[in-house]
Amino acid sequence: MATATERLTSRSYSTDVAGQTTASRQFTTDATTQAAASQAVNAIGVTMPSVHPEYPALALESLGYTPKEDGTYDVTANYSATGLFVLDVVKKQNIGGPYSRFQFSTYDYEIDTPYAVKEKRTVSAPGASTAVTVEAWMPYIQKVSKTDLVLAIEVRPAKLTASSASLIAAQVNSLHKFSTQSDYWLFVSGTVQPVSNTEDLVTYTWRRDRGDYGWVAVVDPSIPQPNLNLYDSQGGTVKFPDLFRPAFFQWKMKMGANGPTSDPSFYKICPYSRNDTGYTTLPGLSVVTL
Repeated sequence: MATATERLTSRSYSTDVAGQTTASRQFTTDATTQAAASQAVNAIGVTMPSVHPEYPALALESLGYTPKEDGTYDVTANYSATGLFVLDVVKKQNIGGPYSRFQFSTYDYEIDTPYAVKEKRTVSAPGASTAVTVEAWMPYIQKVSKTDLVLAIEVRPAKLTASSASLIAAQVNSLHKFSTQSDYWLFVSGTVQPVSNTEDLVTYTWRRDRGDYGWVAVVDPSIPQPNLNLYDSQGGTVKFPDLFRPAFFQWKMKMGANGPTSDPSFYKICPYSRNDTGYTTLPGLSVVTL
């Protein structure tokens, strides 16, 4: 069996302004695998969560393994009183009772705003020998920068099955309306990370888009909104859609009935499905008030 020897001169101890303390111990082993190195330090009493020999308030929380050129391993034992060396998923696994955590951040995105410019174009009809000049509406896109919120919620449900994972997939690209809020949120994803044999850690993510005046329940895309006409320096007309976009809607432009020489029209569509209470079907969210 491999053996381990502590390098006493390598012991370290530190404390910070918040009063949190940590310590470490270094061991040299003749073990040629991490498993054997772990057994070697365990054999001399370095087991989790044993206490530090000089600072009994500190418990062993992690072991680090460093391979050496001769194929053996050095081992570092890390101690604290507050879980500073415990991996995040393990801490979440060991929390008693229902677990949930909210996190907000921002994201940047762009809205494609279509507009049309009346320009002179020289065209030839099929079979015609002479080209003619016409005034035609040419489509362009103006990108408008926006910033809004991302909501991430972590929960720790029982280990997911294929059917429960399907519930998550079914809600992607759905608009949810939490009972405590007036805004709609677009469900983006649910990522799953195992934390034990019986539980998973799931992170659900939504994005908000308030548009220009919030959510509009019904917008009739068959009725073009009033256009705003502007004029450029060459005297040509520029047509924009109205400058108010409902939350999660996109602008579209449609050429006139007689082609590009006819006035274009603008309309709005929402490419996402609306499922106000769809979030209630997501595994683990029953412990969260939304």
